[in-house]
Amino acid sequence: MGCCFKCCNNLIIHTNLNIMKNLFLIMLAIGSLITSNAMAGTEKRKTAPIIDTFTVRCLFSSANIFYAAELGEKQSPDKVDSLVGVIDYDSTQSIHLALVSASDLGFKNLDDVQWNEILDSAISHGYKVCPPQIGPEIYLLSQCKKMHNIPVNVPVFIGMPEIKEYTKHKFLGLTSQNEESYIFCLKTNAKNKSCELGYTTTKYSSKHFCWTSADKFLFVKVK
Repeated sequence: MGCCFKCCNNLIIHTNLNIMKNLFLIMLAIGSLITSNAMAGTEKRKTAPIIDTFTVRCLFSSANIFYAAELGEKQSPDKVDSLVGVIDYDSTQSIHLALVSASDLGFKNLDDVQWNEILDSAISHGYKVCPPQIGPEIYLLSQCKKMHNIPVNVPVFIGMPEIKEYTKHKFLGLTSQNEESYIFCLKTNAKNKSCELGYTTTKYSSKHFCWTSADKFLFVKVK
């Protein structure tokens, strides 16, 4: 009987030790998981890109307001003016914008990214395409306010649908229509702290019309 009791006692002690050992291993595993997640979160915070954001209150309701503000009501026969003239304006909205690079959108160490790839990637990252009027809006805003978010001496391309323009070319007495697609870009000048509204074609005909991982873009940031 004493031997049985002693064996029973040893079994209970052995069982308790196993339970404690298993509990210790479970707690150690949970602690490691929490530490691992915390470190992963810290690492994620370290590597996550810092995205500049700002809000633009749209003021224009027509191209004529842009012409009046920029040119003193005198329209200039410039490519920008002709592109501005085909925009549908909405002066009732405030738009939240984010400044991102092609690298932020996943195009790292690339120098031949096409425009439709930029737009598709931005949408997949949760951004929306800008309305074309954002270009003129930010341009005029920059004339009376320092745009600290816009990089100096680096063109910033507006992440927008292409503006299509048809031009006529005469060759051997024949007239043909040639379709070109353009987007706006903002060009800043560090010396006189000015900003210009430019344009670029999205036609893929040479390296000049491609984008690199370092290029900057504006997209609508969804709240």
